[in-house]
Amino acid sequence: MLLVVPPGVPASAPADPLVRAFAERIGRHDGGAAEARRFQVRVAVDTGPVLAAPDGVTGAALARAARLLGADVLRRRLASGSAVLGLIVSSAVHRTVGATGQGFERVEVDDAASGTAWLRLYPAPRPGTGA
Repeated sequence: MLLVVPPGVPASAPADPLVRAFAERIGRHDGGAAEARRFQVRVAVDTGPVLAAPDGVTGAALARAARLLGADVLRRRLASGSAVLGLIVSSAVHRTVGATGQGFERVEVDDAASGTAWLRLYPAPRPGTGA
């Protein structure tokens, strides 16, 4: 899924509620699914201009987000635990989140163009909590 928001809307505004809801629903699915049918999701967020192209949109922000999405550190951390969703955001996005960016861990991405990023894992909700 690709979400492009208009200029002036902070990247965190739509991302935070969407990611939380997505993690909750994945957790609910996984809680009742056989192990072979469970899944985990990687989400990457960056900010910057995008341009209309014949096949959709393009721009450096999309390329950076794609590199973050494929980062080894995100893949390894998600695979090593029980989280249902791994969110990785660029330093620019993390700066705009400010105090609401709690729960993020600073990580280095093995990509000279990406460098430092911020990672948060969303665990499966505990049964009966809905969160």
